[in-house]
Amino acid sequence: MTITKNPRRETVTFGPGALESIKLTTWTTKHGVGKLKAAGDFTVYCGYGNEHSVRIDETSAAADHEGLEPSAAVDELVGYSLEGWSDPCDDGTES
Repeated sequence: MTITKNPRRETVTFGPGALESIKLTTWTTKHGVGKLKAAGDFTVYCGYGNEHSVRIDETSAAADHEGLEPSAAVDELVGYSLEGWSDPCDDGTES
């Protein structure tokens, strides 16, 4: 994990692992942390033994993740982004 900071923004880059190309960016205002954004590609391993790369682009109010470590916050944001994902290997039939 690497952290890049400037006065109003902090970016955490995760890796190695499923989060290896995900960045969590935190923006701050004079009133405190304003929003979080998780962006990048997340690796999903499906039930058929295949890897799928899912594009993540999820933004949330920072207050919804207050007190969480960056890895826990990005896990939540990735989870929100994956809610509508379906396995392209699963055609809906049982074998």
